[in-house]
Amino acid sequence: MRATPIVLALGIVMAAIGSGACGHMIRRQSSGEWLPGKQYAPNGCVLILKVADGVEHAEGAVGGSGEGFRAELREQLNHHGLLGLPSESTSVKEGSADATKYACGYVLKATITEWEENATEWSGKADTFAVSADLYMPDGTIVATARHRVEGSQSLMLARTPDRFYPEVADSILGKFFGWRPTTLTPR
Repeated sequence: MRATPIVLALGIVMAAIGSGACGHMIRRQSSGEWLPGKQYAPNGCVLILKVADGVEHAEGAVGGSGEGFRAELREQLNHHGLLGLPSESTSVKEGSADATKYACGYVLKATITEWEENATEWSGKADTFAVSADLYMPDGTIVATARHRVEGSQSLMLARTPDRFYPEVADSILGKFFGWRPTTLTPR
């Protein structure tokens, strides 16, 4: 029995959808390191400065995105046995004073550098989320930098938002700072 051209075409389309050929898989870009002459000195506390909300290119500030990402940083630190202490400070100078007051060994400043909520069910555009972060000593000296960017699949069967990338981005950045191997990857 021979398959008709319509059955063959339908089979090819279904195979393409099933294999993800209609949209690329997630793309990741990650970098980070300690600055020359600096090295990690264990201390159980990291002061996390307030994170400004991400700004979507066409829509403006995404309310709550900064606080949501900061909560994820805290959760990842706690998961790895470090105390993530949120600060109401936004500047490294103010945060350094808080870090000294609370005996934290580091001040973490994270900035959402990219937030694009593009992916609707069939838009063909990918969601993106990127963060740049710096780690400081309580005296205000920068000791490490890291960044991580995630670009989601271009086609999703369900509409999603870039906040699904928070765990992966936080885990990757903190892993660069504190020496653990990131284990959190976002599926499509």
